[in-house]
Amino acid sequence: MSKATSPQSPAPADPKGQGPKPEYPQEPIGVPGSIHEMTPKADHGEESYQGLGRLKDRVALITGETAE
Repeated sequence: MSKATSPQSPAPADPKGQGPKPEYPQEPIGVPGSIHEMTPKADHGEESYQGLGRLKDRVALITGETAE
C-alpha cells in the first residue's frame, strides 16, 4: 500500500506542484510576457471555435427598445 497523503490531511501541502501541467514544453518568458512569444501560439478561439449549432436556421428581431 502506498503512503499517499490524503486530501483530508491536516498537514499543509505546497500547491505549486499540484494541478494540471502544460501540454507542451515552454521556455520561460520574461515579464511582462507577450502572446507572440508563446510556443505553440495561443489559441483564443477566434479561428478554431465551433458552436453547437443550437441557433442554426433561427432568426432574431432586435428592436432597440429597453425594458424599464
